[in-house]
Amino acid sequence: MDFRVSDDQRALAEGVRSLVKGRLPLEHIRLAEGAECAIGPADWAILGEAGVFSLTRPEPEGVGLGLADAVVVFEELGRALVPGPLVGTFLAASAGVMEGAAEGRSQVGVHHGGEGPVLVEHLGALDGLLVLSGFEQGATARLLRPPPETAKATRVTKPLCPLTPLWQLSSLPAGEPVADVGFRFGRDGSLLTAALQIGHAAEALDLAVEYAKARHQFGKPIGSFQAVQHMCADMPGRRCVSGAGRSAGKRAQRRRRRAPGRRRRQDAGRRGGHRQRPDRHPGPRRNGVHVGAAPAPAPQARPRPGHHLRRARRAGGVARTLDVRTESRP
Repeated sequence: MDFRVSDDQRALAEGVRSLVKGRLPLEHIRLAEGAECAIGPADWAILGEAGVFSLTRPEPEGVGLGLADAVVVFEELGRALVPGPLVGTFLAASAGVMEGAAEGRSQVGVHHGGEGPVLVEHLGALDGLLVLSGFEQGATARLLRPPPETAKATRVTKPLCPLTPLWQLSSLPAGEPVADVGFRFGRDGSLLTAALQIGHAAEALDLAVEYAKARHQFGKPIGSFQAVQHMCADMPGRRCVSGAGRSAGKRAQRRRRRAPGRRRRQDAGRRGGHRQRPDRHPGPRRNGVHVGAAPAPAPQARPRPGHHLRRARRAGGVARTLDVRTESRP
């Protein structure tokens, strides 16, 4: 299986990028920050006319492309921060369960049912709500048409994204069951949501690189400073937030395990020295406390000149984009 992006997919991405730049620029999108409807019907119809929601539907009803092409399109939508229930409308249009979804005449949200509060995005603009019970085998789907009224919900005053209005409900009605052949709703929805997030991250990376090239400090671009180079070089290979959280949890556990021994060494130091470690023999001891000088630490090997540029090339070549040159150290 070939996972490389083809020339046709690059052309498709360029076409979507030109569309959103000309018809849905960021300045126009930000006018709806904090509103109950993040994107109007006219702007939503632009996406429908471009075939965003009918990409995987067979011709002549749709474009006749595959899911990989849809992922390319959604990555570009994420780059442009296009708001609205994109994933839910795409799923409803692909399954043909909502009239007008493929043409951009209706908006369909998606909600993953489960424990915890019932939070629904873009409730004020929805014509339908697709509720998924899970992503594993045996999961079911149902369609709420029409969706719950906003009068029966509580709007979240400070959502994480100002372009994603959020409502909290006490419960959801039963709705009508929808056939999910091959559990495609959960699979396709997860892929398209990940594509949107990749687009967000890629645009943030491009903006950071441009800023590092344009921002000057002490008469030179800040991208020429080694600390900024390391930050930019680490950005493409940085792990996801969940992986960072797991690593932080493991570090916290190690710190808790080391804490008792550290307190014992501090107490010994206040009594007149440091306790002997079993793997070191720094000098004479008296009653278990050192009375001699501690050994000198082993010399650390200095990194070779240009090591940060080699690290940047391995991480994706961001530092080369900054056009940074390294000076040899003595």
